[in-house]
Amino acid sequence: MPLCLLYGCETWLVKNEVTSRLQVFVNKCLRRILGIYWPRTISNARLWEMTDQTPIDKEILLRKWRWIGHVLRRPDNHLSKQGLKWQAKGKRRPGRPRTTWRRSVEAEAASTGLGWDDLEDASQDREKWKSFLRALYATPILFSFRVKFYPPNPLLLKEDATRFQIYLQLKRDLLHGRLYCTSNEAAMLGALIIQVELGDYDPNIHVGNYVTEMKLLLRQTDVIEARIQEIHREPVEGTPGGTGGVRGMSAQEAERSFLKIACQLDTYGVDPHPVKDHRSNQLYLGINHSGILTFQGSRKTHHFKWNEVAKINFEGRMFIVHLNYPEKKHTVGFKCPSGAACRHVWCCAIEQMLFFTLPSASDACVYTGGGLFSWGTKFKYFGRTEREILERDGLLPPRDHPVRGRVE
Repeated sequence: MPLCLLYGCETWLVKNEVTSRLQVFVNKCLRRILGIYWPRTISNARLWEMTDQTPIDKEILLRKWRWIGHVLRRPDNHLSKQGLKWQAKGKRRPGRPRTTWRRSVEAEAASTGLGWDDLEDASQDREKWKSFLRALYATPILFSFRVKFYPPNPLLLKEDATRFQIYLQLKRDLLHGRLYCTSNEAAMLGALIIQVELGDYDPNIHVGNYVTEMKLLLRQTDVIEARIQEIHREPVEGTPGGTGGVRGMSAQEAERSFLKIACQLDTYGVDPHPVKDHRSNQLYLGINHSGILTFQGSRKTHHFKWNEVAKINFEGRMFIVHLNYPEKKHTVGFKCPSGAACRHVWCCAIEQMLFFTLPSASDACVYTGGGLFSWGTKFKYFGRTEREILERDGLLPPRDHPVRGRVE
């Protein structure tokens, strides 16, 4: 039955409505074949198990990618391969781009961490392509945590476990390119990670290019790997023959040194959001404990501190920051890719600003964003603020609450 029902499904732009209707039809046919009628009922999962069937959406996905692998293995001058790689020229109409078959394929490939060029290379090896299909067909659900509020100085954290969680998050930020730094800083951070993971350099154990086996940086070149190994071999400064390396550090000392360097970087605690300025220049907007920052490539272009920010708002796709300078008031706007992205940036900015500036969460009010011609959004902050946490841990003296007397 699926042979005729799914004929040519490799080139379909599959939508939830289509797969839902197909799945309902298949389930109805299977129940009739097995003679299962009301009041006798079984679940769909049990029905598929009894008939050795797979869900329609998984079957379409598997057939499509088998066909893509078959086409990618053809010669470059083959018509089907040329059509698969063809890109339309010209300028599209304004507005959100439509979801096309090509865009859906790229999104499915991105879920496994592969780009279009990587797919073409992987398709030449059938075993590698089969492993890719298995990963795509049965992608496990990954549930992970990440740090929301990066402390200004992570070395002040009292709990070793909390400090280690910040270290793991920054290590991941370095690997994904969010924690941007120079090549010298990247080499030092990489050497500290090696020291935490592997300990002191041992010529009997650490042979060859042992850094290559560990993925530390987004752009991990041979030159940086050689520099990481060199720093890992050199003794720590202050010891006999010490030249500024990491050899001789304990895991806790290396972790603290990593945090000390990372928290001084401009991109510390920044999750970059793509935006455009009034000249349509591509920028990345970041929000952390110090305020709102903008980056053009790897260069920091603006830094709006929290004590300078009077108000944060958005209208449509425009993220707006109202600034209070001693001389005058100023307004800066950044254009986001979509209205939903703009609302997300606004919520992130409001949440970060309240956490690092409010004396108490009870002082938070309901913030409203959005203009006259856009969907409004309300935000209410819940949880403790930075000052409340520091007062709890004894790092700040408690505030003197004013005594309110009765007025006669």
